[in-house]
Amino acid sequence: MPWTDYPQAATDNAKRALKIREEEGTDCGTPVGWESARIIANREVVTKERLPRIYSFLSRAKVYDQGNFKDEDGKQICGSIMYAAWGGDEMHRWAERTLEQKSAYLEFIAFYLELKFTTKAILKTRTVTKYAAL
Repeated sequence: MPWTDYPQAATDNAKRALKIREEEGTDCGTPVGWESARIIANREVVTKERLPRIYSFLSRAKVYDQGNFKDEDGKQICGSIMYAAWGGDEMHRWAERTLEQKSAYLEFIAFYLELKFTTKAILKTRTVTKYAAL
């Protein structure tokens, strides 16, 4: 289940972070974080493996986001830069919603399969019982 329907605002956030990295350089982030930024900025596919990572990071990192990329002394605020790199608030809300939908879908599939196999087992038991009575 790959996704490309994440908000444009998330793409814009990632582009802002990549721009500061390109123009000024930065010691912020990890290769995984910058790869996520590149994917989001280019509106590439978010895979089923990356989606939970995005949600997990943004859920933990919100506390470090101060809204600005620099403090009053002009020093970079890594928490804000990387929160934006991963798509920011918009991406967090989208990822949460998408994971909830995915979870609901998987629960439905599990219920359907359980119902299907239970029904088959009941029918098989009735058939065997019917023939045994003959």
